[in-house]
Amino acid sequence: MPRLLTKRGCWITLAAAPFLLFLAAWGADKLWPLPLHEVNPARVVVAQDGTPLWRFADAEGIWRYPVTIEDVSPRYLEALINYEDRWFWKHPGVNP
Repeated sequence: MPRLLTKRGCWITLAAAPFLLFLAAWGADKLWPLPLHEVNPARVVVAQDGTPLWRFADAEGIWRYPVTIEDVSPRYLEALINYEDRWFWKHPGVNP
C-alpha cells in the first residue's frame, strides 16, 4: 500500500509542478512587472483620400512612423540582419 501512495504522489507532483510554476511566474509578473517602453509614433494628419497633409514628430522630436514588413524593402531587412546579427538564421533566439 505505501508503494501505491508513493507512485500516486509522484504522479500528482508531476502533474501539479507545471501549474505551480505557471502560478509562480504569473505572481512574479504581477508583483514586479517589467518596465515596458511605451511606443509614441509621430502623428500624421491626412486628407480624406489618405494623402498626408502635415506631419509631427513625437514627444522626443523623433520621426517615428508605424510600418508593416511589407512596407520595408527586403534588401534593407537583409542588410539590417547581416549588420546586427549574422547568426540570426542559425540559432534558436540566443547565441549559444
